[in-house]
Amino acid sequence: MRKTSPSLLIAALMLAGCAASPKPLPLPSKPQLDSSLAAQCAIPDAPVVADYDVWQAWVQNDLMGALVDCAIRHSKTVAAWPS
Repeated sequence: MRKTSPSLLIAALMLAGCAASPKPLPLPSKPQLDSSLAAQCAIPDAPVVADYDVWQAWVQNDLMGALVDCAIRHSKTVAAWPS
């Protein structure tokens, strides 16, 4: 009987300690992203002509615009997430 008394005391103290501890805070919820922000970046097809002027026009008119759109969506995604 003497050996069970310390075990019962320890169990009773553990239960009392757990009952007195504060409840955990709820996790913060993350906002839902707009589906357009989650879309993959579309890279336009490269020209098949091996001409420097065609490639330069493709980079300036098509590729840079697509990369800017991707960068804007990325910055909006980062801004939507709580810090």
